[in-house]
Amino acid sequence: MQCFTAHLFAGALALASLAPSGLAQIQVSLKARTVVGAFAKADNAPLALSASGSQTPVSVQDPLDATAKHAVSGTVVLQAHTKGSLRLLDDLPAFRVYESGSVAALVAPMTSRQVGTTASSDSSSFQPGPHAWLLQLQDQPGRTFRLQVRLRNVVPTAGFSGHARIDIDDNASPEFDAVLDGSPALVDLPLVLDNTGKRVVKIETEALLAPTTAAAAEYRMQLDVVVEPVGYAAASFLSYGTGCGPTMTPSTWDSGGQRMTRTVLDGAPPSAPALLVLGTKNQAIPLPGGSCSLYTDILAMFGFLTDANGHYVHDYPPISRQESLSLRLQYGATGASNQLVTSNGVHFVTSQPVGAQFEYFSLNQILVTGQSLSLGTFGAPALSTTQPYANKMFDQGPCYRDAQTLVPLVESAQESPNSALANAITKLAEDHVFKSRSAPENTHELVVSCHGEGGRAYQYLQRGSDAFSKGISQARNAQRLAGQANRSFVVRAVVNVHGEADHLIQNTGYDQDMLQWQADYENEVRNATGQRLPVPMLHSQISSWTAYNNNTSVIPELQRRASLTRPRGLPLVCAKYHLSYYVDGVHLDNAGYRMLGEYYAKVYRRSILEGGSWEPVQPLFAHRNGAIIDVRFHVPVAPLALDTTLVTDPGNYGFEYHDDSTAPPAIDSVELLDEDTVRITLKSTPTGANQVVRYAMTGTSGAKGGATTGPRGNLRDSDDAPSRFGFKLYNWAVHSEIQVQ
Repeated sequence: MQCFTAHLFAGALALASLAPSGLAQIQVSLKARTVVGAFAKADNAPLALSASGSQTPVSVQDPLDATAKHAVSGTVVLQAHTKGSLRLLDDLPAFRVYESGSVAALVAPMTSRQVGTTASSDSSSFQPGPHAWLLQLQDQPGRTFRLQVRLRNVVPTAGFSGHARIDIDDNASPEFDAVLDGSPALVDLPLVLDNTGKRVVKIETEALLAPTTAAAAEYRMQLDVVVEPVGYAAASFLSYGTGCGPTMTPSTWDSGGQRMTRTVLDGAPPSAPALLVLGTKNQAIPLPGGSCSLYTDILAMFGFLTDANGHYVHDYPPISRQESLSLRLQYGATGASNQLVTSNGVHFVTSQPVGAQFEYFSLNQILVTGQSLSLGTFGAPALSTTQPYANKMFDQGPCYRDAQTLVPLVESAQESPNSALANAITKLAEDHVFKSRSAPENTHELVVSCHGEGGRAYQYLQRGSDAFSKGISQARNAQRLAGQANRSFVVRAVVNVHGEADHLIQNTGYDQDMLQWQADYENEVRNATGQRLPVPMLHSQISSWTAYNNNTSVIPELQRRASLTRPRGLPLVCAKYHLSYYVDGVHLDNAGYRMLGEYYAKVYRRSILEGGSWEPVQPLFAHRNGAIIDVRFHVPVAPLALDTTLVTDPGNYGFEYHDDSTAPPAIDSVELLDEDTVRITLKSTPTGANQVVRYAMTGTSGAKGGATTGPRGNLRDSDDAPSRFGFKLYNWAVHSEIQVQ
């Protein structure tokens, strides 16, 4: 996660030039509508208020934070806590509100408690009202965005009322107004910048607790607002083929609110006649008299001459709609042979807009790669022996290259993650995500095919390997079978379960390998099928390196760093320390594989079915004050919990402190500070440089992986995602390390 720095001035958090790829002009700021605060007020009792407003430098992960408490006879009976933060999520501005409150047993004369903002921090000017924030955007006039708004809340047991609202333009006409009744909400709102290139969005939350009995009550809510561009689709180039001649290099950039594209030819003969060919599909067309083939159905041709250096630049018209083109440059040599020679190929894709409306296909393929855990090794006996939906595999089994037909997806000798993955996705699609759609778009039928190989490091599974080629063949065969049945088809994702072999060879470049691996799959799948949708690679961390007689491993953090670099392309699903293992402590048992499949299904839902962003529970920022270190985490579903029931405590709940001194101070205590923050208290103030907090990164050499023996920790969120088998699918914090600021 990139760390940008902003300053807090009079309750305003301003973030200038958050500049993701293709958004170089966007200006974003987040400001409190009034002084940001929370008040807890009992009838006929004084107001207790805490408000922000200092000029303290903060990172974008640090929220505006306020807590208020009201005490009766020394006992806190009312408390309100709210925080708002602006950060980058997939290089896009995102705003998150956490809010929580509680009221103790009824104490006269208290009859209600309310949270909100005040006109000032002076309690004499008490003015009940909602928390209000202004999200301000500035970019090219007419630029189109969408707001993806996601709400989760927990309803108290006592009398309660509350709302979460989104009001575009702050005109008292909310476009989103959700009652805090315990129901989740997900909605997309269009946002077009006016002729000045600006737009304001007001975000409000409010809550009122009015206990009708003497019982205590509490509530929690989490509201996420993500800003995403949708005015035109983002363009990208993907090279393919080795070619037979010069090199063509693509580029793309924004200008005046439009997407500009260019290709540059280098290495051709000087002053030579050449031909630029545009097409829509990677289909080999032999060239008369040539030694190479053109891999495209031709749409148009443009003749030109290279310059004295064998160089040529071609600019294309601005792109403003979705399309997919394959481009190849050719030139006619002036020598005696007069042969046509092709350049390398470039597949140009104006892809589906980030987070755009889900596009329905009749058949959706998931390619599964990795090592033995991707195949379900030692997962006997098979558990998923019947198919409850219409999900498919190849007729000879899910791991074969060729097929004559598709048959119901089931497990045979052992349980792999495949069936649980597909069936959980279909259940989530039909029962939740697409429930309101009409048939057939209220279903999500999958074909799952695996091509991993046990014990193989990345170098034996990468592009060019037999395993990789097998996966691309599976995509072609599934598309062929779908076409024979007159069904639309797309490859949705690659599922990757891998990393142990690269741990054994200590591959310190594994993060870069992961990035290349995902790009190669996306490139080759698009070449093979002609699809324009992206192909993300969902992956998980290894958690069993102690079984190989090692205390630590570089691989889990490299896996996490790859996802931080490309969160949409490489979403990190989970670690595996909380799963159930086979007796060798390296492989999972059948229940572990089935549970792992459901974890991948959760992330598939968020990133593909809902078109949103996914991050696991992972550290965002660590700040030290004396001997106290506060580590703020990304939390998919607040609040955090320290769970020693499902995972035993390895000591300090899995946290470690390190620096470069000869004797770094030990940890004295670990506790939860609030919904998303862990407080670590050291036994003394550290003096060493390079201060680091690690989580679940060290285990006992020789210990088997798992929830009671392996490298592990006790930190998780409160996700209540449904499981078909009654599993608790909490998001456990992933293996990680973070520098202390």
